[in-house]
Amino acid sequence: MITLSTIAAAISIAGACNLAVIGAGFATSKARSLSVRPLASGLALIAAGAVMTMLVSDVAAPAYQRMVGGFEFILTVFAGPVFLLLIAKLCCRPVAVGILLVPAFGLCAYFMLAGLLGSVSPDMRAAAIMQMSYTAAAVYFWVRSRPSQMQMKAERIVILLLAMMLVIHGAQIIRMVAPYNQVLGYLVPVMMSVMVFGFVGWAASRIVKSVPAARTAPPAAANIDELRRLMTLDGVCFNPDYRLRDLAAAASLSPGALSAFLNDCAEGGFVRFLNAERLRRARDLLQHPDERRTSIEAIALLSGFRSRSAFYRAFTQAFGETPAAYRKSAPPKNLS
Repeated sequence: MITLSTIAAAISIAGACNLAVIGAGFATSKARSLSVRPLASGLALIAAGAVMTMLVSDVAAPAYQRMVGGFEFILTVFAGPVFLLLIAKLCCRPVAVGILLVPAFGLCAYFMLAGLLGSVSPDMRAAAIMQMSYTAAAVYFWVRSRPSQMQMKAERIVILLLAMMLVIHGAQIIRMVAPYNQVLGYLVPVMMSVMVFGFVGWAASRIVKSVPAARTAPPAAANIDELRRLMTLDGVCFNPDYRLRDLAAAASLSPGALSAFLNDCAEGGFVRFLNAERLRRARDLLQHPDERRTSIEAIALLSGFRSRSAFYRAFTQAFGETPAAYRKSAPPKNLS
């Protein structure tokens, strides 16, 4: 007889398999623009392992339940810092990896040591609460990064990931409230699996939509030079309101075709391609003798950046030092 528990277990197994495939896909991807792939792969594989341990813990022999529970505990704890690192990477904000991992290692070491002494077993509530604290930190990173030059696509991904994690936390809270309810015990893996199915469907639709655009894209990477010429012609790209559609119109391409081409041939897509020209302009202005008295804020505006903070962040990430430090150290240079 098919029961709700059987259906939930089947959905969870399918979700875990999908997560494992997604994790392997990120790990083996060759896309240059996918700089977050190690973190995305790690998070997907951790989630797949956590789902499987939740299922195994219900059917494992009593002698192995303690070991399976410990493994689930470790995966749940370390999902938090990996998720936070992924969000921070998407938000282009630096974060100290060591500081993030210390609480996770500390909590796991405590329960492992206590387990060896036979005094306490891993408490999944502690793991879930620590994971929630990392999610709260990820929300903080996102809120602080919203005014920055974070790509719109990256921000949408961050919002989606945060929403999914909040749904998982809701399921974890329900599971903690009713720990002995067999059906609710499957709530977390089922919710994770349902969201994974939704992600797979969304990714498939994006692939289908990208096929026509790819056929109309420029045929060779050499067109990057022509796009750069069109973008810098008369300094149009230094207008803060310059958009993808403006370059597409100048190149007689559809915005979708141009976006697909830049995603393939220019790491980071249109935003990175545009910022590269603006940063090149800013660097030249900072080196020009006649601009020595021009403020950093004015240099940022002349280069197309809307704010000083966004300019500082982009410049420091590109050249490894702040605009002010670069101005002091760089030799004078006339504008060409």
